[in-house]
Amino acid sequence: MQDETTRSPADPGTPETPHQSALSGEGMREAAGEVAGAVKDEYETLREESLTAVREAAGTARQQLHDYVDERQSAIAENVQAIADAMQESAGSLETQNRDTVANYWRRAAVGTEDLARWLESKSAQELWQQGQTYARRQPGLAFGGAVAVGFLLARLLKSSEPEAESRSESYATTNSPDLERSAY
Repeated sequence: MQDETTRSPADPGTPETPHQSALSGEGMREAAGEVAGAVKDEYETLREESLTAVREAAGTARQQLHDYVDERQSAIAENVQAIADAMQESAGSLETQNRDTVANYWRRAAVGTEDLARWLESKSAQELWQQGQTYARRQPGLAFGGAVAVGFLLARLLKSSEPEAESRSESYATTNSPDLERSAY
């Protein structure tokens, strides 16, 4: 009678069953293939869930940005309208001083400013962005110049709001300066 076990190559003293020898070859490949398939499926699931979460977050952020821009756009339109109203008042004041030519220029400028305010109010943020892009493509030089001018005005505006903080910090620095302490004695 023949013995159905063979000796294991790892340990010559331990017998190897036919089932174990099957796992060591073809069975191991099948098991590895199944594990690889499961890992691949899990990866795809996680990938899709991640992409969905990112798309939802981007959509939410985009909507919040549009809401903020729409809110700011209305405030800007109101400010432009206030400027137009002030220009109309100035024109009226100039007319009472018999400066009709200058008053006429102010009235025309006020009408243009009112038109700008209405235009800003009537457009969505998306429409304004698209029109700005179209204009920049048609007139890149003017668009660049306008961007530089806006940047300059914003820098001046921001810089004009700083002096209070600077003067407070300079005042603090001079009153707490070691040189002043020495000279006080």
